[in-house]
Amino acid sequence: MHLTAFLALVLHALLMSASTLAQTATDKRCSSTNPQQFKPMYDPMPGKMPYMPMHYPMPGKGAYPDMFTPMYNFMPGKDGYPEMFTPTLNSMPKEKVSVHVFYTTFCMDSQNLIMNQIAPGWPKYESKADIEFIPWGKSMSTMDGGFRCQHGPEECRQNMIDSCVLSNLGKGAKQLQYVACRMQMPAFDDHVQKCAEMQQVSWSDVVSCTTSGMGKDLQLEAERVTRQMTPGPRFVPTVVFNKVYNDLYQMEVERGGFDKVMCMSLQAC
Repeated sequence: MHLTAFLALVLHALLMSASTLAQTATDKRCSSTNPQQFKPMYDPMPGKMPYMPMHYPMPGKGAYPDMFTPMYNFMPGKDGYPEMFTPTLNSMPKEKVSVHVFYTTFCMDSQNLIMNQIAPGWPKYESKADIEFIPWGKSMSTMDGGFRCQHGPEECRQNMIDSCVLSNLGKGAKQLQYVACRMQMPAFDDHVQKCAEMQQVSWSDVVSCTTSGMGKDLQLEAERVTRQMTPGPRFVPTVVFNKVYNDLYQMEVERGGFDKVMCMSLQAC
């Protein structure tokens, strides 16, 4: 054999051996390119591979709650979801909804809202929301240290009675029970006294409060909170949810939709 031809054959054999070794090394290093050897934990392009497609955050879809949809599955279990951690709404506690009702004792619209809308349905919200009543409405403090109220001096006195009673009750159902009771006969002290005593509030303490500087201070605080949390208010009663006044919510409440706004505030609709 000619020397040149022999050298060409040897060179060809060497090149073939090097190519085989390189291919073997490549297969070991980049085995992820071989779907038979490697199954990815998630699929960045759903539908391309039949393993575990990425779960996109589409509220309400699948077994996950609307609030949280994981982007991928670490440890596939039943139904393709992780066995170690399956989030639920209970695992993500939410703060209670706060409801502030700004009313006056002689206002018929306040009476209608409290007695016909809030009180009947409140038991279903009690564990999820707190309610607080502020007896002020469109009243005004005067330069001489007194108060001027929309429905006259007697309303000012009754508003102060409510401030004194409510100051002895924590926010929540007890306040609602007292106000719903007293609004049935708002101008009669005997009736209001019974309503206060039903909540274990001493009437003598209430009288002492209204005839001392305490009642005045409580009404000034009611004025401050009302000015801070409402636009005036423009309408009595005004209801503020989560300490932020919302015109749309207020209009819905005025149309009789307190339950609807509570549903939206609780994200339960």
